[in-house]
Amino acid sequence: RRYRGSASETRSVASSLLDQICGRFAEVVAAAKALVEDCPSACESSCIDCLQTFRNGFYHTHLDRKLAAEKLNAWGDRLKPAHAIPPKQPSQPPAEGTHPVNEAERRLRHLLLGADFGEGIRGEQIRLDRAIGTTTPDVIYRGAQHDENEGVCIYLDGLSQHLHGNPATAEHDRRIRDWLRNNGYEVIEIAASELFDRDAMMRHFRKLAGYLGNTSLRERLRSDLSWFEATVATAAAASAAPVPRPLQSSSPPGITTLSDPALSERYVTCLPLIPLRAAAGAFGDPQHIPDDSEWSQWISIDIGRKLRRGMFVAQVVGKSMEPRIPDGSFCIFAAPVTGTRQGKILLVQLLNETDPETGQRFTVKRYESEKATDRDGTWRHVQVRLKPLNPAFAEIVLTPEDEGNVGVIAEFVAAL
Repeated sequence: RRYRGSASETRSVASSLLDQICGRFAEVVAAAKALVEDCPSACESSCIDCLQTFRNGFYHTHLDRKLAAEKLNAWGDRLKPAHAIPPKQPSQPPAEGTHPVNEAERRLRHLLLGADFGEGIRGEQIRLDRAIGTTTPDVIYRGAQHDENEGVCIYLDGLSQHLHGNPATAEHDRRIRDWLRNNGYEVIEIAASELFDRDAMMRHFRKLAGYLGNTSLRERLRSDLSWFEATVATAAAASAAPVPRPLQSSSPPGITTLSDPALSERYVTCLPLIPLRAAAGAFGDPQHIPDDSEWSQWISIDIGRKLRRGMFVAQVVGKSMEPRIPDGSFCIFAAPVTGTRQGKILLVQLLNETDPETGQRFTVKRYESEKATDRDGTWRHVQVRLKPLNPAFAEIVLTPEDEGNVGVIAEFVAAL
């Protein structure tokens, strides 16, 4: 049942429903078992009288009510906690030793550059074996002795508390890094808390220099720690400086930046300016529209149409959608995406892939899907294509197995 209310009211209702589900879980299991065991049509696997609905149409060929009954009987009707689920967005300032992802990655980059390692390679996906899948290290470095499928992978760990409380996640990470070490790669794991530890970073960077075969740099890092002190000074100056306003130096004509518009003006005459990564995290749940308080930067907009909550502005980098979306354009998006996605230009988050142009997990492309109808009249996706408008760039082709690894965040409305 759809519930309409403020974000806090919605969260309260959702929490209440979850409490009821947990408290009456035996009844939930009993209802599920009755559904799969007593199908009025006595179907062999699934039908519209038991499991099939319009919403799960893509999975109709995979549904099996008899297997579901078997699993429900095996699992029982009791719940027990496995580990805590962290909030999607922090509800309080990070505790000591933990840092927002963007802050930690930025600090690591400054440290690497200060120590003369250069930019490295970011966003490169490494395909492992079928059982493990893929991995995208935070940074990859390759020395003169390394082939294309070799190198040094750096992972920044400890950015999410759930890594320490979820044994399955920790085990999966261990398998990935063991595979890399056994297949031509070296792996360096840096804890986010170590980014502020001079001696720890010196040890990590000396190891990196050794893996790259740079003996002189390895020795210099031991005796000359000015690169670390310079990074600390730069970070301190940045934190004391005023926060830059992204549109002030290159605002499109008629666009005004606002830091704290009146509540009555928000989503009426102005929209929040949000980085793509933040937008993907905040608008990734179609049932949740973030609070106004989550955004500190707003821009005044008049595009000749009514604004609404769920709209936001983000900068799109890359030439794959030119000429409609020029490189560096600030664009209006609207979330959630309703109705058919066919032919729409969408902001998409790729969980196991990266955009071949930018190397990022967030991409703006035209969505086109190919569907097939089964004998029972149900349909399923055969292929989804994320197509650029610029013919010089390749499309991203997704198979049905990839569907769960793609998140549709918002629909493109206009470029400013």
